[in-house]
Amino acid sequence: MAAVLWAHLVFGQGGMALDAARRHIAEGRFEEARAVLEKSLSSSSPADHRYTLAVLYLREENYAKAAPHLERLTAETPRDLRVWLAMARVQWRLDRKDRALAAAARAEELAGQVPGAWGTLALFYADAGDWRRAAHWQRQLAAVQPDLQQIARAAEYSLRAGEAALLLDWARKQPESEANPVWLYAQAEAQRGLGESLKALEAYRKAISANPQEPLYYRAIAGLLLDHRNPEAAIPFLEQGKTRFPRDPALLRQLGLARFGTGDKPGALQAFLEAIDAAPDSEASYAGLEQLISEPGALRQELEARLKRFTGSRPESPLGWYLLGLLSQDAEGKAVLLERAVDAEPSFWPAYLELHRVAAAAGDLKKTRDYLNKVL
Repeated sequence: MAAVLWAHLVFGQGGMALDAARRHIAEGRFEEARAVLEKSLSSSSPADHRYTLAVLYLREENYAKAAPHLERLTAETPRDLRVWLAMARVQWRLDRKDRALAAAARAEELAGQVPGAWGTLALFYADAGDWRRAAHWQRQLAAVQPDLQQIARAAEYSLRAGEAALLLDWARKQPESEANPVWLYAQAEAQRGLGESLKALEAYRKAISANPQEPLYYRAIAGLLLDHRNPEAAIPFLEQGKTRFPRDPALLRQLGLARFGTGDKPGALQAFLEAIDAAPDSEASYAGLEQLISEPGALRQELEARLKRFTGSRPESPLGWYLLGLLSQDAEGKAVLLERAVDAEPSFWPAYLELHRVAAAAGDLKKTRDYLNKVL
């Protein structure tokens, strides 16, 4: 984060306070930088002084404090692209949608040949749910910075915008589009979005052949096969990927789902446990595990230990409490754990559904109705 802020702030007018703040930022001492700028701020402070302070407020998600400084800067430096980009984000976070969109539109007018601004605009419009504009700017950025992260994001935004055909045409027009694995991946994603599954499968295969060291390609081809309810075909790609990336939690979780799809429940649970060990504090590692809770077999104690560890490190997550509740063999203990899940997140309906079942089994008609109403 320090490097990002430094890149934004290194140019422009100086001043002793601003220079000191920039040194603090370069060293990651953000609170000290903010304190210096707040103490020295005056009506005659240079624009970069006020902008730097606004950016530090943004970093702290203190949008209400950032807004007045940015509003003043839009009047004082109306052609400063950085200010309009920051203004769009701040106004959106303050739920001033019209002002945010107006600021983003002004930033678009100034964006010109500034790739960094294209990425920021893409992220803003994605946050705003305008996938068409997000995809436009992200494709523009990915064309000049063709790394996999940028291209994958361009594919995601394009598909969300319903622009699979446009995405395919764009990817095919790029240099070495039939040999470069990142463009093969983009084509596969587009073909998948168009329902051309066999063509997508072949493009994913080519991407893996061109670069077998990228885990995303294995996850993508397995995801396509799992979507088509063909776990048997997905498993060889996932096993191959696991050999190369034994600590990739998303790939291991997919392997668990694929094995579950073939009826191999012990193998599925083992893969899930490996995914959890690879990323023990991530909710994503546990997603889908509820399908295996009822029959943990010899792995019950291992699973319980991991879930207890998760609830200890992430007590605010309802998922851990819910899964522990499903695992519990004691009705009273199960209800207590499930109540912890809804305490953590009152709208977590899977816990209410399970509480409904517990109450129904106990013959408590009032609680049965109450929990069912929560679900509905």
